[in-house]
Amino acid sequence: MRLHIVFCMHTHSFVSCARMDFLAVPAASRDVSLFSQMRAEKQTLQECQQAVVLLRERELRGRLKKSWQLVHVNVSVERDDVYPKGWAAGIRTVESFNPGADLSHVELGAFHTVVATSSGYVYTYGLNDRGQLSIGASSTSGLPVPVQPISGILFPIKIVQVSCGVDHTLLLDADGRVFAWGSNQHGQCGCAPRQEIVPQATEVYFAPVRGAVNPMLKRTISTLSAGAYHNAAIDDKGRVYMWGRGDHIYIRGVFSDVPLPLWITHESIVDIGPLDRVVCGLGFTYLLAKDGALYVFGQAINGQLGLGSKHRRSRIAVPIENIDERVTSISCGVHTTLAVTPSGTVYQWGVFLLWDPQSQVCVKAQSFVPMPVDLRRGGITGVAVDVKVGWWEGVILTSDGLLWAWNFFDQPSDGIFRPAVYQYILAEGQCVRAVHVVSSPLFSAVFSKLEGDKTAEKARGAAAAPSAIRTRPSVNPNWDPMAYN
Repeated sequence: MRLHIVFCMHTHSFVSCARMDFLAVPAASRDVSLFSQMRAEKQTLQECQQAVVLLRERELRGRLKKSWQLVHVNVSVERDDVYPKGWAAGIRTVESFNPGADLSHVELGAFHTVVATSSGYVYTYGLNDRGQLSIGASSTSGLPVPVQPISGILFPIKIVQVSCGVDHTLLLDADGRVFAWGSNQHGQCGCAPRQEIVPQATEVYFAPVRGAVNPMLKRTISTLSAGAYHNAAIDDKGRVYMWGRGDHIYIRGVFSDVPLPLWITHESIVDIGPLDRVVCGLGFTYLLAKDGALYVFGQAINGQLGLGSKHRRSRIAVPIENIDERVTSISCGVHTTLAVTPSGTVYQWGVFLLWDPQSQVCVKAQSFVPMPVDLRRGGITGVAVDVKVGWWEGVILTSDGLLWAWNFFDQPSDGIFRPAVYQYILAEGQCVRAVHVVSSPLFSAVFSKLEGDKTAEKARGAAAAPSAIRTRPSVNPNWDPMAYN
């Protein structure tokens, strides 16, 4: 049986929760696992120390307000093979290249990192065995830190969105153009259908006719999302396009990999009406309508469809009905999904960690429908206005500009799930106005955009949120413990 041990420690003003899989194996192997755990804890401390250095350097340059600030890094597994100089060292390198610019985007694949700056440049580092770094076909060697902007794009450009799959990346610019690079084994780059690897950023064309690359026919993309091996995009007319691994797209009419963007005309999607966002996960896709209704299609055995334990796949887009209000924000991770409503109620579904007081470890459990997260503990003073998901972490931004998180839930002795909430402590007088979380099998990282001239009360008023927590007990009969051999 696979167990999860959660260690907590305080370093500087950050909370670090290092985590690893501890297998029920002979003592010699356990010693190796414990040694790896100690290494992960040490690397967590090193990354958090780098975060402090980054913060101080930005203060000296007077660039605290606009840039994403690294708040916390939680190393789960030793990351030396991928980032031998440390992960945050790559961010410092990008900032040294662009001292007068801000970090506008930071995204993670499984083993690669993409960083974009407000000056319009994109950098990558990590592994490059599948072309993840967009440095051309001449090398498959990885980079411990960035050395130059990626190839294939004429810089600078105004970057709107970056999204990473396992080993591919999508980039959306202000002109509605999409670029892709990395692994194309399932057509997930949406270009060069005869190539298994797209070694440099290449423009992706969207047209109503499959295979059309006439620039006069191409569509302007408004938003996009990269799943593990499939992608979705919405154009300025509200049309939905998908491409990549067919059994991850899993919409009616698609039975094989889709190497070029395909306009999805199924009535279950067209009838939704105007869409605000699309979010792709590991084999499934969420559609958030402008009226706040949340829809899903695809397949997920871990409960992330949110349709109940008897409905683990759907080839049509169906509404998620267990959320009583409209959804204002949704975040999807490898294991779990979080959503928040205008009243500040947070919902979670999929796989999560549950503290077992008898064994003194965390075990896996899963919820097949969205369950309200009981936030009436941990000293939370505001109302949730945004949610993000890490590898296991749930992170919320509250209306008073504070950041809160949890890695696991306590055992529901009274039928109520309660998360073990902790707070990311900020410098005195600082509030958070935006939060961003990235994660990979190696680590999770939390970023924030700070607002130093607002008190908690002013931040709460600016958020136009309720003045007190509104939540309800997360009594959820539709969940199961999970056991692994």
